[in-house]
Amino acid sequence: MAKKIGITVPIVKQIYLENEVHFASKRFDRLEEKKLHQATLAGLIHGDFMQQNACTYEEYLRITEGLSKSPAQTKEAYRRMVFNVIGKNCDDHIKNFSFLMDEQGEWCLSPAYDLLYSFGSVTYGEHKMSINGKNSDIMVNDLAQCGYSVGLEKRFMKQTIEEISDIFADLPAQLKGTNISTDIQNEMLKNIEPLSIREFPERKK
Repeated sequence: MAKKIGITVPIVKQIYLENEVHFASKRFDRLEEKKLHQATLAGLIHGDFMQQNACTYEEYLRITEGLSKSPAQTKEAYRRMVFNVIGKNCDDHIKNFSFLMDEQGEWCLSPAYDLLYSFGSVTYGEHKMSINGKNSDIMVNDLAQCGYSVGLEKRFMKQTIEEISDIFADLPAQLKGTNISTDIQNEMLKNIEPLSIREFPERKK
């Protein structure tokens, strides 16, 4: 689902062994025989990933902008934020965001990982990083003000929110044929709600 809306993800596959299913992900900190330098957001800010709001999403976007010096990378970071919000991934702590540096010293976002539905008793339905000062009940205005803080355009943000909402609106069809239990599927369908946009918010002065 993330790949469909422009989020870079690693190569993954399921491995079936007798009555077990294993999830395998190709390492993205290797380029053929060479190692790529990887730094988590937690490592960069010397933060405690167990602490809520050790970093905000606004700070994450600014760090992405400053390291990569690439508007495209900042936009992808924004997409990841919106995906986490609409998809109810509340396990969005600072070790679940990483950056890679190549031999020329150029930084970019690592492929996204741990993009999982996580809205139950463990997270209490609260995101680990705040958006517009909020950890829950994140609305379109909060996503807009966060994007405005790093200079993102209204048109891009509106399109991003609509595209990701459309992906999750099709969730019932996408869950068919998966190994996800019926109980978890029902919980996901109950809690994941696409965001609707009547009029996109303006930047607050």
